[in-house]
Amino acid sequence: MAGWSPEQDRTFTRPYRPQTNGKAERMVRTLLGEWAYARPFRDTAERISLLPVFLDFYNRAPPHVSPMRGVTAI
Repeated sequence: MAGWSPEQDRTFTRPYRPQTNGKAERMVRTLLGEWAYARPFRDTAERISLLPVFLDFYNRAPPHVSPMRGVTAI
């Protein structure tokens, strides 16, 4: 993924914590529905190359609002 290096810290969801696991599951669902299968791609390389474009759009488009916390971003 663009901008990531092995030296950076990673964050993980805490075990047995549905609040944070639900956020991760929602992120996966959003990626599948709005990026991975939103349109046909020629091959996997094309799909992967457009991930940074999608993430930039998703984070800069008009805000996504969650009912409890307000604006959310990836």
